[in-house]
Amino acid sequence: MKCNYLKTMRTRTLISALMGIASLTACNKNLSKIEYDLPVGEVCELTVRASSELSVKATGGSDVIGANEKLIKNLQVFVFRGDFLDAYQRAATSSLSLTCTAGERVVYAIVNGPDLSSISSKNALESYMVDLSVNAVNALVMTGYNTVTLPQSEAVDISVDRLVSRVVVKKISRDFESNSLGALKLTIKKLYLSDAAGNVSVDTKSSPSKWYNTAGKSNELTTLLSDSLSEEIPNKSSYSTQHYFYTMPNDAKAKSTKLIIEVQLGEQVFYYPIVLPALEGNHSYEISEIVIKRPGADTPDTPVTSEDVSFSISINDWSVVPISEQII
Repeated sequence: MKCNYLKTMRTRTLISALMGIASLTACNKNLSKIEYDLPVGEVCELTVRASSELSVKATGGSDVIGANEKLIKNLQVFVFRGDFLDAYQRAATSSLSLTCTAGERVVYAIVNGPDLSSISSKNALESYMVDLSVNAVNALVMTGYNTVTLPQSEAVDISVDRLVSRVVVKKISRDFESNSLGALKLTIKKLYLSDAAGNVSVDTKSSPSKWYNTAGKSNELTTLLSDSLSEEIPNKSSYSTQHYFYTMPNDAKAKSTKLIIEVQLGEQVFYYPIVLPALEGNHSYEISEIVIKRPGADTPDTPVTSEDVSFSISINDWSVVPISEQII
């Protein structure tokens, strides 16, 4: 979950779906006619090919991080006629073929998702709550859809977005003014997200109904939400290894997600909670620098002031959301 630098990246993955027409009736069918003008039995063979420009949350360079975030491990395609399921197919590769009927259809693509084979309607798919736990650092859930008319449409492109939000810590600095405090050993012990949103609907219109790392916990979904480390920062120095965390979107209506920095200063443990803004899916919230200026709170849930820590947040399109320098 670390890297030494981060490239600005665009994180949209394109799924190209090529439509091949397979008529079970006469070969000279007038393709301008659709749906009810077509004889019973008229079907379309739909081939979906998924490709990714991107590349897991892990230790390594930003090229590795980016590559893992774009990996396609499995693909599910749904074709809907109104609210009704017309066709479904799943493959453990980046391409698949399925047969559907002619007419105007909504085609959904779900990448790296849970098994959704029991879904039988468009409404059921769009309202399905995807849990954060089904994501992996090299298999982030992505969704997208497009509307096509078959058989006139011979090809359709579906752009899929990651459901998760990403939080990046780029740099942690120490700037104690007190000579006595500056002489104490300061070690970063853990970075983690608390009150992390645990689910979101496929159409991303829902508010979270599940949470991870609540009430001071820091041990849930560790590959996505936390990093344990033991990095000493001398006074007036910095730690510049980047750390990446993934959570579901959080509109912050019920509670805000927080980034917690756990440090040991001398013989005592202190916490620096940073309240994050509302988090959108497929956005990267990047903290360029966190500056620690004095001892923090005794518990992860106790707020600290700007006199204790400072930061700023930027948002990238992953989308990147800058978070300004913080002094704590």
